[in-house]
Amino acid sequence: MGIEEFTNDSWFKNGSLQTEALANHVLGNLHIVTLEDNEDVYVYEDGIYKNMGELRIKQFLTEELANDYSRHNRAEVMEVVKNKTAKSRENFGEPNEWVCLGNCQYNIETGERKPHSPDGEYLYKIDVDYNEDATCPKFDCFLAQHVPLGRLKYVWSMFAHSLHRGYPTQSAFLLWGDTATGKSTTLRVLEHLIGQENVAAQSVRQLKNGNHAMANLYGKQANIIAEAPSPQEMKQQEFKALTGGDLIHANPKHQQPFEFYNSATMIFATNDMLDLNDLDELEAEFIRRWEQIKYQNTVPESEREDNYYRRFTEDKDEMEGILSRTLEAAYRMTQRGSLSYEWESLRAYYTEITESGKNDGDSGDKQANPGSKRFKD
Repeated sequence: MGIEEFTNDSWFKNGSLQTEALANHVLGNLHIVTLEDNEDVYVYEDGIYKNMGELRIKQFLTEELANDYSRHNRAEVMEVVKNKTAKSRENFGEPNEWVCLGNCQYNIETGERKPHSPDGEYLYKIDVDYNEDATCPKFDCFLAQHVPLGRLKYVWSMFAHSLHRGYPTQSAFLLWGDTATGKSTTLRVLEHLIGQENVAAQSVRQLKNGNHAMANLYGKQANIIAEAPSPQEMKQQEFKALTGGDLIHANPKHQQPFEFYNSATMIFATNDMLDLNDLDELEAEFIRRWEQIKYQNTVPESEREDNYYRRFTEDKDEMEGILSRTLEAAYRMTQRGSLSYEWESLRAYYTEITESGKNDGDSGDKQANPGSKRFKD
Protein backbone atom coordinates (compact mmCIF):
# COMPACT_ATOMS: atom_id res chain seq x y z
CA MET A 1 0.00 0.00 0.00
CA GLY A 2 1.43 3.46 -0.91
CA ILE A 3 1.87 5.96 1.88
CA GLU A 4 -0.80 8.31 0.49
CA GLU A 5 -3.39 5.47 0.57
CA PHE A 6 -3.47 5.12 4.35
CA THR A 7 -6.53 6.25 6.27
CA ASN A 8 -6.82 7.25 9.93
CA ASP A 9 -7.94 3.72 10.85
CA SER A 10 -5.08 1.96 9.09
CA TRP A 11 -2.16 3.34 11.10
CA PHE A 12 -2.53 0.46 13.56
CA LYS A 13 -1.99 -3.21 12.93
CA ASN A 14 -2.83 -5.75 15.64
CA GLY A 15 -3.00 -2.83 18.07
CA SER A 16 0.49 -1.52 17.20
CA LEU A 17 1.18 1.82 15.58
CA GLN A 18 2.71 1.53 12.10
CA THR A 19 5.41 4.01 13.03
CA GLU A 20 7.56 3.73 9.90
CA ALA A 21 4.61 4.14 7.54
CA LEU A 22 3.22 7.07 9.50
CA ALA A 23 6.63 8.79 9.57
CA ASN A 24 6.86 8.38 5.81
CA HIS A 25 3.38 9.86 5.51
CA VAL A 26 4.51 12.87 7.54
CA LEU A 27 7.51 13.34 5.26
CA GLY A 28 5.28 13.02 2.22
CA ASN A 29 3.39 16.09 3.40
CA LEU A 30 6.01 18.14 5.26
CA HIS A 31 9.56 19.01 4.21
CA ILE A 32 11.64 18.47 7.33
CA VAL A 33 15.32 18.90 8.26
CA THR A 34 16.68 17.89 11.68
CA LEU A 35 20.02 19.32 12.77
CA GLU A 36 22.25 16.62 14.21
CA ASP A 37 23.97 18.64 16.94
CA ASN A 38 20.92 19.69 18.95
CA GLU A 39 18.02 17.93 17.15
CA ASP A 40 16.22 21.16 16.26
CA VAL A 41 13.53 20.30 13.69
CA TYR A 42 12.97 22.71 10.80
CA VAL A 43 10.00 22.73 8.42
CA TYR A 44 9.79 24.33 4.99
CA GLU A 45 7.17 27.08 4.77
CA ASP A 46 6.86 30.12 2.52
CA GLY A 47 10.21 29.58 0.84
CA ILE A 48 12.32 29.08 3.99
CA TYR A 49 12.96 26.56 6.76
CA LYS A 50 11.50 27.56 10.12
CA ASN A 51 12.36 26.14 13.54
CA MET A 52 8.76 24.99 13.98
CA GLY A 53 9.09 21.42 12.76
CA GLU A 54 8.03 19.67 15.96
CA LEU A 55 4.94 21.88 16.26
CA ARG A 56 3.90 21.22 12.65
CA ILE A 57 4.42 17.46 13.07
CA LYS A 58 2.36 17.53 16.25
CA GLN A 59 -0.45 19.38 14.47
CA PHE A 60 -0.30 16.95 11.55
CA LEU A 61 -0.43 13.88 13.80
CA THR A 62 -3.23 15.33 15.91
CA GLU A 63 -5.39 15.59 12.82
CA GLU A 64 -4.22 12.33 11.27
CA LEU A 65 -4.64 10.11 14.35
CA ALA A 66 -7.66 11.91 15.80
CA ASN A 67 -8.74 10.05 18.98
CA ASP A 68 -5.70 7.75 18.75
CA TYR A 69 -3.27 10.63 19.14
CA SER A 70 -1.05 10.47 22.23
CA ARG A 71 2.29 11.83 23.37
CA HIS A 72 3.71 8.33 23.19
CA ASN A 73 2.61 7.87 19.58
CA ARG A 74 3.95 11.29 18.69
CA ALA A 75 7.32 10.54 20.30
CA GLU A 76 7.66 7.31 18.35
CA VAL A 77 6.93 8.97 15.04
CA MET A 78 9.12 11.97 15.87
CA GLU A 79 12.09 9.73 16.56
CA VAL A 80 11.80 8.09 13.15
CA VAL A 81 11.32 11.43 11.39
CA LYS A 82 14.40 12.86 13.08
CA ASN A 83 16.52 9.88 12.09
CA LYS A 84 15.35 10.06 8.49
CA THR A 85 15.97 13.81 8.14
CA ALA A 86 19.17 14.28 10.18
CA LYS A 87 21.67 16.69 8.68
CA SER A 88 24.83 18.34 9.98
CA ARG A 89 24.61 22.07 10.60
CA GLU A 90 27.59 22.74 8.36
CA ASN A 91 25.84 21.04 5.43
CA PHE A 92 22.51 22.78 6.01
CA GLY A 93 21.87 25.81 3.84
CA GLU A 94 22.45 27.14 0.36
CA PRO A 95 25.83 28.58 -0.67
CA ASN A 96 26.24 32.08 0.74
CA GLU A 97 25.91 33.77 -2.64
CA TRP A 98 22.24 32.72 -2.84
CA VAL A 99 19.51 34.72 -1.08
CA CYS A 100 15.78 34.08 -0.82
CA LEU A 101 13.70 37.03 -2.01
CA GLY A 102 9.97 37.60 -2.00
CA ASN A 103 9.43 36.20 -5.49
CA CYS A 104 12.50 34.07 -6.22
CA GLN A 105 15.89 32.71 -5.19
CA TYR A 106 18.65 35.04 -6.37
CA ASN A 107 22.39 34.58 -6.87
CA ILE A 108 24.11 37.85 -5.99
CA GLU A 109 27.28 36.87 -7.88
CA THR A 110 25.69 35.90 -11.20
CA GLY A 111 22.19 37.41 -11.17
CA GLU A 112 20.67 33.95 -11.73
CA ARG A 113 17.13 33.50 -10.49
CA LYS A 114 15.05 30.39 -9.79
CA PRO A 115 11.67 29.68 -8.17
CA HIS A 116 11.26 28.97 -4.48
CA SER A 117 11.77 25.29 -3.67
CA PRO A 118 12.28 23.06 -0.59
CA ASP A 119 15.65 22.25 -2.14
CA GLY A 120 16.69 25.82 -1.31
CA GLU A 121 17.65 25.60 2.35
CA TYR A 122 17.22 29.12 3.69
CA LEU A 123 16.60 30.23 7.26
CA TYR A 124 15.37 33.67 6.29
CA LYS A 125 13.72 35.47 3.40
CA ILE A 126 13.88 39.05 2.18
CA ASP A 127 10.15 39.69 1.93
CA VAL A 128 10.57 42.16 -0.93
CA ASP A 129 10.16 41.21 -4.60
CA TYR A 130 13.04 41.41 -7.04
CA ASN A 131 12.45 44.02 -9.75
CA GLU A 132 15.48 44.85 -11.85
CA ASP A 133 13.95 48.14 -13.03
CA ALA A 134 13.06 49.44 -9.56
CA THR A 135 14.58 52.64 -8.13
CA CYS A 136 14.43 54.35 -4.73
CA PRO A 137 14.43 58.13 -5.35
CA LYS A 138 12.97 59.06 -1.96
CA PHE A 139 15.52 57.07 0.03
CA ASP A 140 18.33 58.31 -2.21
CA CYS A 141 17.38 61.92 -1.45
CA PHE A 142 17.16 61.16 2.26
CA LEU A 143 20.67 59.66 2.29
CA ALA A 144 22.11 62.50 0.19
CA GLN A 145 20.77 64.97 2.73
CA HIS A 146 22.26 63.28 5.80
CA VAL A 147 25.37 61.32 4.79
CA PRO A 148 28.55 62.90 3.37
CA LEU A 149 29.08 61.97 -0.24
CA GLY A 150 32.29 60.08 0.50
CA ARG A 151 30.54 57.76 2.98
CA LEU A 152 27.37 56.99 1.06
CA LYS A 153 28.75 53.86 -0.55
CA TYR A 154 29.41 52.43 2.90
CA VAL A 155 25.72 52.76 3.78
CA TRP A 156 24.96 50.54 0.79
CA SER A 157 27.83 48.25 1.74
CA MET A 158 26.23 47.87 5.18
CA PHE A 159 22.91 46.95 3.55
CA ALA A 160 24.70 44.49 1.23
CA HIS A 161 26.70 42.97 4.07
CA SER A 162 23.46 42.39 6.02
CA LEU A 163 21.83 40.79 3.00
CA HIS A 164 24.68 38.31 2.45
CA ARG A 165 24.14 34.91 4.07
CA GLY A 166 27.75 34.73 5.29
CA TYR A 167 30.13 37.32 6.72
CA PRO A 168 31.81 38.43 3.47
CA THR A 169 34.27 40.96 4.95
CA GLN A 170 35.76 41.42 8.41
CA SER A 171 33.74 44.57 9.00
CA ALA A 172 31.67 46.26 11.67
CA PHE A 173 29.67 49.42 11.06
CA LEU A 174 29.17 52.48 13.25
CA LEU A 175 26.58 55.12 12.41
CA TRP A 176 27.40 58.25 14.40
CA GLY A 177 26.07 61.78 14.61
CA ASP A 178 23.78 64.02 16.60
CA THR A 179 20.18 63.17 17.42
CA ALA A 180 17.72 63.52 14.52
CA THR A 181 20.26 63.13 11.75
CA GLY A 182 18.79 59.98 10.23
CA LYS A 183 20.65 57.10 11.89
CA SER A 184 17.55 55.40 13.29
CA THR A 185 15.59 55.94 10.08
CA THR A 186 18.33 54.21 8.08
CA LEU A 187 18.42 51.28 10.46
CA ARG A 188 14.63 50.89 10.53
CA VAL A 189 14.62 50.73 6.73
CA LEU A 190 17.38 48.10 6.89
CA GLU A 191 15.42 46.11 9.48
CA HIS A 192 12.33 46.24 7.29
CA LEU A 193 14.32 45.10 4.24
CA ILE A 194 15.87 42.03 5.84
CA GLY A 195 12.96 41.40 8.24
CA GLN A 196 12.78 42.23 11.94
CA GLU A 197 12.73 38.52 12.76
CA ASN A 198 16.20 38.32 11.19
CA VAL A 199 17.69 41.05 13.39
CA ALA A 200 19.24 40.55 16.83
CA ALA A 201 20.06 43.18 19.46
CA GLN A 202 22.83 41.67 21.59
CA SER A 203 25.36 44.08 23.11
CA VAL A 204 29.04 43.20 23.24
CA ARG A 205 28.68 42.95 27.00
CA GLN A 206 25.88 40.40 26.68
CA LEU A 207 27.85 38.40 24.13
CA LYS A 208 30.85 38.28 26.44
CA ASN A 209 28.94 37.28 29.55
CA GLY A 210 27.50 34.06 28.21
CA ASN A 211 27.04 31.77 25.25
CA HIS A 212 23.27 32.10 25.65
CA ALA A 213 23.47 35.47 23.88
CA MET A 214 25.69 34.00 21.17
CA ALA A 215 22.92 31.52 20.33
CA ASN A 216 20.59 34.44 19.62
CA LEU A 217 22.78 35.40 16.65
CA TYR A 218 22.32 32.09 14.83
CA GLY A 219 20.34 32.54 11.62
CA LYS A 220 20.29 36.34 11.98
CA GLN A 221 21.48 38.76 9.32
CA ALA A 222 22.24 41.79 11.48
CA ASN A 223 22.95 42.60 15.11
CA ILE A 224 21.97 46.24 15.73
CA ILE A 225 22.86 47.97 18.99
CA ALA A 226 22.25 51.59 20.01
CA GLU A 227 25.62 51.93 21.72
CA ALA A 228 29.25 51.58 20.70
CA PRO A 229 31.58 49.03 22.29
CA SER A 230 34.38 50.33 24.47
CA PRO A 231 38.00 49.85 23.36
CA GLN A 232 38.30 47.16 26.02
CA GLU A 233 35.26 45.32 24.67
CA MET A 234 36.61 45.55 21.13
CA LYS A 235 39.75 43.72 22.24
CA GLN A 236 37.72 40.81 23.57
CA GLN A 237 38.05 37.59 21.65
CA GLU A 238 34.28 37.17 21.39
CA PHE A 239 33.88 40.39 19.42
CA LYS A 240 36.83 39.63 17.18
CA ALA A 241 35.44 36.18 16.45
CA LEU A 242 32.07 37.60 15.43
CA THR A 243 33.65 39.85 12.80
CA GLY A 244 36.48 37.52 11.81
CA GLY A 245 34.75 34.43 10.47
CA ASP A 246 35.70 32.25 13.44
CA LEU A 247 33.65 29.30 14.65
CA ILE A 248 31.27 30.42 17.41
CA HIS A 249 30.25 28.22 20.35
CA ALA A 250 26.64 28.72 21.42
CA ASN A 251 24.86 27.28 24.43
CA PRO A 252 21.14 28.16 24.21
CA LYS A 253 19.03 27.84 27.32
CA HIS A 254 17.45 24.42 27.84
CA GLN A 255 18.92 23.12 24.57
CA GLN A 256 21.98 21.31 23.38
CA PRO A 257 25.02 23.51 22.60
CA PHE A 258 26.15 23.89 19.00
CA GLU A 259 28.71 25.69 16.87
CA PHE A 260 28.16 28.01 13.92
CA TYR A 261 29.72 30.74 11.81
CA ASN A 262 28.26 34.17 12.49
CA SER A 263 26.40 35.87 9.64
CA ALA A 264 24.89 38.74 11.66
CA THR A 265 26.53 41.98 10.55
CA MET A 266 27.63 43.95 13.62
CA ILE A 267 26.06 47.43 13.47
CA PHE A 268 26.21 50.17 16.10
CA ALA A 269 24.57 53.59 16.34
CA THR A 270 25.73 56.34 18.67
CA ASN A 271 26.14 60.10 18.93
CA ASP A 272 29.93 60.07 18.95
CA MET A 273 32.62 58.76 16.67
CA LEU A 274 34.33 55.63 17.95
CA ASP A 275 37.42 56.40 20.03
CA LEU A 276 40.21 54.20 18.72
CA ASN A 277 43.04 56.04 20.47
CA ASP A 278 43.26 53.50 23.29
CA LEU A 279 44.05 50.72 20.83
CA ASP A 280 47.77 50.31 20.33
CA GLU A 281 49.55 49.66 17.05
CA LEU A 282 49.21 45.92 17.57
CA GLU A 283 45.47 46.40 17.18
CA ALA A 284 45.80 48.12 13.79
CA GLU A 285 44.62 45.01 11.96
CA PHE A 286 41.44 45.15 14.00
CA ILE A 287 40.95 48.91 13.63
CA ARG A 288 40.73 48.54 9.86
CA ARG A 289 37.57 46.47 10.26
CA TRP A 290 35.57 49.50 11.33
CA GLU A 291 33.54 51.56 8.90
CA GLN A 292 32.34 54.72 10.62
CA ILE A 293 29.55 56.53 8.79
CA LYS A 294 28.86 60.10 9.83
CA TYR A 295 25.29 61.44 9.84
CA GLN A 296 24.75 65.19 9.71
CA ASN A 297 22.19 67.97 9.16
CA THR A 298 20.04 67.75 12.27
CA VAL A 299 16.35 68.17 11.56
CA PRO A 300 14.82 70.99 13.68
CA GLU A 301 12.54 69.65 16.39
CA SER A 302 9.52 71.47 14.95
CA GLU A 303 9.97 69.62 11.64
CA ARG A 304 10.41 66.08 12.96
CA GLU A 305 7.88 63.38 12.21
CA ASP A 306 7.10 60.21 14.15
CA ASN A 307 7.78 56.97 12.26
CA TYR A 308 9.32 58.83 9.33
CA TYR A 309 10.87 55.58 8.10
CA ARG A 310 7.39 54.41 7.03
CA ARG A 311 7.54 56.82 4.10
CA PHE A 312 10.01 54.34 2.63
CA THR A 313 8.97 50.99 4.11
CA GLU A 314 5.28 51.34 3.23
CA ASP A 315 6.10 52.19 -0.38
CA LYS A 316 6.36 48.90 -2.31
CA ASP A 317 8.15 50.47 -5.27
CA GLU A 318 10.64 52.24 -3.03
CA MET A 319 11.48 49.04 -1.13
CA GLU A 320 11.99 47.15 -4.39
CA GLY A 321 14.37 49.92 -5.44
CA ILE A 322 16.26 49.70 -2.15
CA LEU A 323 16.59 45.95 -2.65
CA SER A 324 17.81 46.44 -6.22
CA ARG A 325 20.53 48.88 -5.13
CA THR A 326 21.49 46.57 -2.25
CA LEU A 327 21.90 43.64 -4.64
CA GLU A 328 24.11 45.77 -6.88
CA ALA A 329 26.28 46.71 -3.89
CA ALA A 330 26.44 43.05 -2.84
CA TYR A 331 27.59 42.03 -6.31
CA ARG A 332 30.36 44.63 -6.32
CA MET A 333 31.40 43.71 -2.79
CA THR A 334 31.71 40.00 -3.55
CA GLN A 335 33.58 40.65 -6.81
CA ARG A 336 36.21 42.78 -5.09
CA GLY A 337 36.29 40.97 -1.76
CA SER A 338 36.08 44.25 0.15
CA LEU A 339 33.68 47.08 0.96
CA SER A 340 35.55 49.42 -1.38
CA TYR A 341 34.24 49.38 -4.92
CA GLU A 342 34.04 51.64 -7.93
CA TRP A 343 30.81 53.61 -7.90
CA GLU A 344 31.47 56.63 -10.12
CA SER A 345 28.05 56.54 -11.78
CA LEU A 346 26.32 56.36 -8.41
CA ARG A 347 28.59 59.09 -7.03
CA ALA A 348 27.64 61.36 -9.91
CA TYR A 349 23.97 60.61 -9.27
CA TYR A 350 24.21 61.52 -5.57
CA THR A 351 26.25 64.62 -6.41
CA GLU A 352 23.45 65.76 -8.69
CA ILE A 353 20.88 65.15 -5.96
CA THR A 354 22.96 67.08 -3.42
CA GLU A 355 23.57 70.04 -5.72
CA SER A 356 19.91 70.13 -6.70
CA GLY A 357 18.96 70.18 -3.03
CA LYS A 358 21.31 73.08 -2.34
CA ASN A 359 19.84 75.05 -5.20
CA ASP A 360 16.33 74.41 -3.96
CA GLY A 361 17.34 75.28 -0.42
CA ASP A 362 16.08 72.03 1.11
CA SER A 363 18.90 69.50 0.46
CA GLY A 364 16.65 67.41 -1.77
CA ASP A 365 14.03 66.63 0.84
CA LYS A 366 11.31 68.47 -1.04
CA GLN A 367 11.80 66.25 -4.08
CA ALA A 368 11.90 63.11 -2.00
CA ASN A 369 9.08 63.67 0.45
CA PRO A 370 6.58 66.51 -0.04
CA GLY A 371 5.46 68.08 3.19
CA SER A 372 7.01 70.06 6.01
CA LYS A 373 7.36 67.29 8.61
CA ARG A 374 10.38 65.02 8.63
CA PHE A 375 11.47 62.49 11.24
CA LYS A 376 12.38 61.81 14.85
CA ASP A 377 15.63 59.89 15.28
